[in-house]
Amino acid sequence: MARRMNSTERFQAIAALVHQPATPELQAQVSAALDDSSNLVAAAAARVTKVHRLTNLLPHLLATCDRFYLDPVKTDRRCQAKFDLIDALAELGHADGSTFVRAAQHRQPEPVYGGSEDTAGRLRVRAAEALVPLGHAETHRVLVDLLADPLGEVRSAAARLLGDLGDERSWLLLRLRFLAGDPRSENLGDYLAALMAADARRSLPLVVAQLDHRDPAVVEGAALALGESRLAEALPPLVQAFERPRTPAARRILVTAIALLRNVESAAYLLHLVATADLESAEEALAGLHFHRDRPAVLARLVAVLEQRNDPHLLQVFAATKTSAPGQDSA
Repeated sequence: MARRMNSTERFQAIAALVHQPATPELQAQVSAALDDSSNLVAAAAARVTKVHRLTNLLPHLLATCDRFYLDPVKTDRRCQAKFDLIDALAELGHADGSTFVRAAQHRQPEPVYGGSEDTAGRLRVRAAEALVPLGHAETHRVLVDLLADPLGEVRSAAARLLGDLGDERSWLLLRLRFLAGDPRSENLGDYLAALMAADARRSLPLVVAQLDHRDPAVVEGAALALGESRLAEALPPLVQAFERPRTPAARRILVTAIALLRNVESAAYLLHLVATADLESAEEALAGLHFHRDRPAVLARLVAVLEQRNDPHLLQVFAATKTSAPGQDSA
């Protein structure tokens, strides 16, 4: 009589199926694995289902997911199975939003030394990501709850998703979330980025005002949000912020933000710094121009500026970072 495989062996056998052709035999193995008592085996089966796009197993995925909500700390530690099952359902086009609402609301405190830890944060985020494209009636309510989640990374993800939605309700919620503050300062930068994604021009005054925030993480978030907006109106405040006294780290972030605008004016300003600024600022601008490396006209002007300035250090830095990436000049 053949020895029954232990859970580790079963997991390894199912995980290896991602590299095998999607035969009826493989599907039978995956189906059986979805009924396995081990959450890791079921999680591996869900990943195989997703990779091979076994859409006929969608009902089985749902049933398995339901099973792991029962006594979840015992049956599905750290939400390993539920996360992969929800991910597979989303990737395979499951359209019943209630499945994702349930997962986005799930909390799973598990015992750790000195107390407990909610291990379902990653699950809530993935479920919310799956919910947003469906236009479900509960989407904003779910995201409001996640925007106030105890876990900072969940709040950040909720803000990103509201920014993607970009409607009036989302913008107002994001503005309130930023103005209310956050104990995790990097989240404030995430809220600013989401505001810009939701409505860049309307958010511009609030975000520009944060370039003088006392917290460097907020300044960084504001600067990068402005740069990623690609708005021409974002260049003057970024330049003004750069030209005020700043720490070297803040100056590097501001140069990066200016470069991210990727327009004629931002490239011209960086070229001006390379030509005329002090060595530290010129080197920062040279690094920023890396974002324009696919634009031959900017590269040609940079070469001319460096040759005219003839600073050995800048020439050495340029030689070390120069790329030959081809591209169309949009300057």
